[in-house]
Amino acid sequence: MRTASFVKWPEQGASTTVWAATATVLDGKAGVYCEDCDVAAAADPDGPTARFAGVNAHACDDNSAERLWALSQDLLARAHQAQGHQMKSEGPPTALDHSAPCAYP
Repeated sequence: MRTASFVKWPEQGASTTVWAATATVLDGKAGVYCEDCDVAAAADPDGPTARFAGVNAHACDDNSAERLWALSQDLLARAHQAQGHQMKSEGPPTALDHSAPCAYP
């Protein structure tokens, strides 16, 4: 029985996270999408692997990221308030660097 090439064992899947945590090429870089121990290339939305490989343009949209951050903060604050807790408001931890479309040469 053959499996598709995008299916990985846990060790293989974890390897990209370990690479991203230790790769000096990513020093000072934020907001990149990584896959297969490298920075992901832009996905072709019409290609056969569009849902399984590469990074989609919406994942590199700073405005969407900021809206998601604000929504997440709002929802967490509501949940904490419902439980009688207070939350301090802070902005995103770092600015995203998209000098290229989520990829570095």
